[in-house]
Amino acid sequence: MSKLNDLDKRVLGALTGRDRIKALLSERGLSLTAFAEKHNLWVENVSRCISGDRTLPDIRAKLADELALPQATIDTLIEG
Repeated sequence: MSKLNDLDKRVLGALTGRDRIKALLSERGLSLTAFAEKHNLWVENVSRCISGDRTLPDIRAKLADELALPQATIDTLIEG
């Protein structure tokens, strides 16, 4: 597990679910579309995954890797 930097902590504390993930991706220079393209995914599936409409464990795993966060943190962000 990697350490969260101060910005990550502030972002995670101020936003909820989908917006937290989008903000963390944005901090790393990625939009949802850019993340999807980088990982050869459909942006619609990424969007549905982070909004909680679809489980899609492979996308959750890729988000965890990209954001250097534990899988459990990604699951909590998505599921609330």
